[in-house]
Amino acid sequence: MTIYDTFWLAAKRKGFVRFVIETGLPFGLIMFIATGVIYDQFSGGFLNLNVFKHVVVWLVGGVFFGIYQWYNLKRRASVKV
Repeated sequence: MTIYDTFWLAAKRKGFVRFVIETGLPFGLIMFIATGVIYDQFSGGFLNLNVFKHVVVWLVGGVFFGIYQWYNLKRRASVKV
């Protein structure tokens, strides 16, 4: 049993939706904060339309990242060496 099999079993136990939420949304939130600080998106305040658009884009991107992680982990666990 490889490390990928162990990770896959833990992810499968959580289920698809919970795995995507627990891996994708934190990624999207961290990237939103990092890009907001780096590119000075918060200069006009936190409660404006521009910040809202960026948080939605990064959270949706985080969901896609979580989906990608799910299928990538599944693929790596299924490959037998």
